[in-house]
Amino acid sequence: MSDQSFVIAFPLLPASEMLQASESIISYLSNRNIISDQLSSCVLSKENFGYAPGIKFIEATVFKEERVDIINCNFAAFSSKLQVNGLEVLMDRKCVANASGEWQFIQCPSCSEMCPYLEEFSVVLDHWLAKTGNELLTCNVCNDASPVTLWGFSNDMVLGNLILQFWNWPEISKELCEDLSQLIGYEARTILCRF
Repeated sequence: MSDQSFVIAFPLLPASEMLQASESIISYLSNRNIISDQLSSCVLSKENFGYAPGIKFIEATVFKEERVDIINCNFAAFSSKLQVNGLEVLMDRKCVANASGEWQFIQCPSCSEMCPYLEEFSVVLDHWLAKTGNELLTCNVCNDASPVTLWGFSNDMVLGNLILQFWNWPEISKELCEDLSQLIGYEARTILCRF
């Protein structure tokens, strides 16, 4: 069985607000017992630790409490059977991509046209990640240049100064994504990644 992660990114969150936003989100989730408040080696990362699921993890997912046993996601089984099972918080210009994505089109934020992946996309993405400037991608339909973070990548990729990666969790609910967006004041984008 391969690992998967449900990812929530905040592409418009400025770097100057990422630390405060991440602290607010961790506090929000740990106070509700959705995650543990202690870091541990529960994520698929050699550099980062993560937050293990809390006893009320199911409240963050699309499943209802009464269905927990049916989906075999009671807390004891969920929190102990997988070595990689927790929330990883990524900050400071990160990109998470779905290895099983279709990788055919990106959506222009100006004209909403679906464009084939542009040749200069990887160059602009590299500049954005390295903070070297030239972070604008020009649409080949409307010729408008927009920051690469504003482009739509379907279910293929997300970019942001703050990304939450829920390793091997059931699907995270739309309601939680909306709550976190309201909490920090920036829109969330989500993808499901399979590795």
